[in-house]
Amino acid sequence: MLPFTLLKSPKDFWWAVIGAMITTSIAVSLILYGATLDYNVCVQNVNYAKIVPTKFFMCFGTVMFAYGGHGAFPTIQHDMKKPYLFRRSVCTAFLIVLCMYLPVSIMGYLTYGDSLRDSIIPSLQEFTIQQAVNILITLHVVLALTIVFNPLNQEWEELLNVPQDMGVKRVLARSAMMVAVVVVAETVPNFGVLLDLVGGSTITLMALVFPIIFNLYLVAGRRKHAGLVAAQNEEPITLKEIWAYTPSSKLLLNGAVLVFGILGGLAATLSAMNAMISSEFSPPCYSGLWQTAEAAVTAVIDHDSLMSNSTTTIILSDAGQFNCCGVFKNISRFGDISSCLDPFTKSAMGGSHG
Repeated sequence: MLPFTLLKSPKDFWWAVIGAMITTSIAVSLILYGATLDYNVCVQNVNYAKIVPTKFFMCFGTVMFAYGGHGAFPTIQHDMKKPYLFRRSVCTAFLIVLCMYLPVSIMGYLTYGDSLRDSIIPSLQEFTIQQAVNILITLHVVLALTIVFNPLNQEWEELLNVPQDMGVKRVLARSAMMVAVVVVAETVPNFGVLLDLVGGSTITLMALVFPIIFNLYLVAGRRKHAGLVAAQNEEPITLKEIWAYTPSSKLLLNGAVLVFGILGGLAATLSAMNAMISSEFSPPCYSGLWQTAEAAVTAVIDHDSLMSNSTTTIILSDAGQFNCCGVFKNISRFGDISSCLDPFTKSAMGGSHG
């Protein structure tokens, strides 16, 4: 993935946008097909959880996390051949995303009910489809992160005064950024609750609150100066001037979104923090590097003793398994519950919040 992030700006990797859309579209189609195959069996034993208002706020953080790419919008607009058509591009993009999100959400909930976990992918009981979706989502993440990382890399390079031309300094700067991202990802392998926390706090500010505030100031400033460049000694726009120069309809709409973002983000953040208190975080993958020799020997002895017991059945891998449906998470359309993952443990398979 690192070589793709070395490209200068979005105009140099426009193909990544198309590639990410294609892989996601195919993945969505496969998910719908897989859920359709499971529907007849799972719907007979499906259980729909009761609606709990507090869970809405956790959901708010997760949903807002999906809008984390908003930070890349200014860079993308700057590199467009016709920047004034940016509004049309955004509306089209959101419409396409909506057409992808809704069918998967509705079909997934109708088929699997409360047996769904963080991701719908491990719930697909057709293993071939499950793995195909995992591959496609992986490709999507690689391509999408190429886009999302770019503004961060450009800010990082500006801070370090890195030349805009391709060179050793750019390679070193962006490689260091990638190393930092990998360290964070490996340190927090299961980030469901953290995703809700970040989505409800920083991303809500970036995607809902700050854009509204900036837009109100820009619109009021443009109307105040009649589209002309303000004088060098001009005072910043005040809240009173925003109220005076902003059209009532725009002020009402932006105010409603602003209130919704602030209240929803605050509630989601508090809910996520409350959930974090009672959550058990998995240790980092590199924590085993500090495992003592005694612990390693004990693990080997325990493994040998278990293997020598002919009456013990050990599942060494989750390969070929999935999250079964039903009230007790033990319903498989193949009639074999040995394929069911333990509903009380977190699976390392599948799963993407992007």
